[in-house]
Amino acid sequence: MSASATKGPGLAKKATSPVEVLAQSVANIAPSGVVATGAVLIYVNAGTGTWLSYVAATLIVLAVGYCLAQFARRSVSAGSVYTYTTKGLGPVAGFASGWGILIGYAFIAMGSIIGFGIFAGSAVSEVGLPGADTWMVLLLMTACVAGVMYSTIMGVRLSTRLSLVLEIASIGAILVVAVAAYAHYGLSLDTGQLSLDGASFDGIVLGVVLAILGFVGFESAASLGEEAKNPYRAIPRAILWSGAGAGLLYILGSYLQIKALGGGIVDSASPLNTIADEAGVGFLGVVIDIGVAASFFACACASVNAASRIVYAMGQEGVVSSMAATTSEEHKTPHVAIAVLSVGALIVPCAMTINGTDPIMILAYLGTIGTFGYMLSYGLVALAAPMWLKKIGEFSLLTAIIGPVVTLVMAYVFYRNVWPVAAYPFNVLPWIFAGMMTAGFAWYAVVRLRAPEAAARMGTYEETTVPEAV
Repeated sequence: MSASATKGPGLAKKATSPVEVLAQSVANIAPSGVVATGAVLIYVNAGTGTWLSYVAATLIVLAVGYCLAQFARRSVSAGSVYTYTTKGLGPVAGFASGWGILIGYAFIAMGSIIGFGIFAGSAVSEVGLPGADTWMVLLLMTACVAGVMYSTIMGVRLSTRLSLVLEIASIGAILVVAVAAYAHYGLSLDTGQLSLDGASFDGIVLGVVLAILGFVGFESAASLGEEAKNPYRAIPRAILWSGAGAGLLYILGSYLQIKALGGGIVDSASPLNTIADEAGVGFLGVVIDIGVAASFFACACASVNAASRIVYAMGQEGVVSSMAATTSEEHKTPHVAIAVLSVGALIVPCAMTINGTDPIMILAYLGTIGTFGYMLSYGLVALAAPMWLKKIGEFSLLTAIIGPVVTLVMAYVFYRNVWPVAAYPFNVLPWIFAGMMTAGFAWYAVVRLRAPEAAARMGTYEETTVPEAV
């Protein structure tokens, strides 16, 4: 579809450097936030096999990244995996992939907002304010969303640069704690973890879903295709480097936390702070809280950035209201989509907080649902990659092997979250996701009935440029 659907100047062209493109993926992953919360959530199921859940998730993510890179080296679109999947598998699968990834971005944004409320609340508690009180958490979440809207509407360069600075500072504080912890606990191997003492296969597989949660959004650099300098080089590198770097950080971080705290990790409200206290650097506790809160803020920004670009592409095609294709005259950002997504992401965590749900469990519930969306999208785009390469006469045997394997792995991991039936409410979460996918396909049917020309354009919006040599 032509750019005539755009209301405004369109997206900024060549506005982001390779470093800023990488920052988009890193911020969407929120590595310091994952290190602070991921191990304790995965340990509940995987136990001493938590590090192995992360190893498996890293390999899966890098395989997905390889498939995504096949598209990113040859195609530029704000639609990201939505457009990629359509190229290989057609509009029905493309819509499923796009709707799934939107669910993923939306729920990870919601989880990031409550994550900000948790850790910013912990930080303000250090100065005597009631950081854990419901009204304070609601106030902090609202402030987070206001900041997200401002930075993402003002321009992708501002939000990606801010996100990168926040992540670097946060990871730096965590690394200081890690060095102090190794000095305190020693460098001896944790034989209990290495022998998977007490861990079960089912538990490790269940842990893989939450481990994958720690990577979701690593592909979001692809949504900046129209706005990136040298996108055919910068985007594939951002996807693969962010996935590999995060995986290494998670494996080492979870191993350290379990080595230090053992089963007591599940009793610690903030494992990193507990370790910092025991290692003699407790003064870094508030720094860690601020850093992790900043990481969640950066993740919310990146999620809204990526989701708004996919909604923008859908608006261009007529799949959703053309208002979604409206861009700011001054900043060249899809400000209408950003505002709607940001405000919408605040509602659910606020409602659950008011209802009295434990904030850390809100993060787990929302993150799990979001991960299902990513897993569906990743499985479909991995399957689409070899199909598309064959269509364009660039068949790759390696991609033909990796793509279907990734899809089968994603399907298996999802199945293991449905059967055997998990404890409530985790047993309900897959069905909530299924219900949202059903609602999405109901909308798809309406579009096909009322606007068949828009349905025919689904997943086809793409900026036409000539690839640079890579």
